Amino acid sequence: MAATVVYTDGSCSPNPGKGGWAWVAYVDISTNLKLSKDGVALEYSDYGGKLHTTNNAMEATALLRFLQDAPTGKEYLIHIDSMYVLRWVCDTKQLPKGAPYLSKSVPNSAPNAKTFQLIHREHERHTAAGTTFLYFHVKGHSGDRGNSRADELANKGRFELG
Repeated sequence: MAATVVYTDGSCSPNPGKGGWAWVAYVDISTNLKLSKDGVALEYSDYGGKLHTTNNAMEATALLRFLQDAPTGKEYLIHIDSMYVLRWVCDTKQLPKGAPYLSKSVPNSAPNAKTFQLIHREHERHTAAGTTFLYFHVKGHSGDRGNSRADELANKGRFELG
């Protein structure tokens, strides 16, 4: 089974203010999804926005929305430019090689606690169905095509709010 490569991103301007979130997934060519610009992989994505939020909330929402939409029983290589999000979902010492999901207790007093609790619930649902995850840190605005695409869609989600 070929892994699906995923990028998530959030944006907010001003921070706090109007925000957007997005995820982009690149899958192998045997699926029936839209052909991406480079003709090598297929891309599917989703994005949205919120009027009153923070950048960190949108970063976390992007991952949550991907997990809610993603089919179970697959292998996902998830690239995130937010160390804030990565600290809540994996052992960051393993990031250069790919860090597996790591269940962490999220105190109710933590910022964005409800979103991270939902992220952990989605991970549990996926794991029970045989889904595997590896997390990677990608430097934002560094020319990485997938990260740039997720950033573009997150900003679109924010701009479409008016």
